Amino acid sequence: MRRSIGQEQHSALRRRLDNVTEGVPDAAQLRLVAGLADEHPHSIRLLLAADRERRETWAFNCHTYTFGLRDSEDVLRHVTRTVFPNAAYVEWLLAHVLVETDGPANGDFVIYFNGATVRHSGIWMGGRVQSKWGTGNLWEHALHEVPLRYGDEVGFFCAVPAERCIAAFVVFARSGAPRA
Repeated sequence: MRRSIGQEQHSALRRRLDNVTEGVPDAAQLRLVAGLADEHPHSIRLLLAADRERRETWAFNCHTYTFGLRDSEDVLRHVTRTVFPNAAYVEWLLAHVLVETDGPANGDFVIYFNGATVRHSGIWMGGRVQSKWGTGNLWEHALHEVPLRYGDEVGFFCAVPAERCIAAFVVFARSGAPRA
């Protein structure tokens, strides 16, 4: 069951998060997100800074992080310009693997939607979300503390072991499933 993340009461912060993250260099984002607290109090905390000198800190997106695909040789063999862990892969997971839950537990998946479209994903830990914003920084934040472009509804899904998500990606990649 999807739920609203309070679009109206948090729209000013979320709009500003769009401004300070979209197309803004990763290092500048750190300063700008921290500075937002002066005008829009928030609890966003950096977990991993994207360092363009260290590929392992930035060369993955939110879905790669959320579903444990980051270090998988099986996944890397299938990643191309048209097949990678994107919204189409998450939609495939929703149809074939994931089970929704009303009460998320640590390690469960959080998927953000804009209407019917998958826009973002993260991991639920201690009542907060850990998520990678694009190929930028990895953050810990409240459910609503995400850029506006990530949508205004979320669904919670039971955690699935990374091995199962990796196997599902291989099936997805080989299936000829539509790529988004």
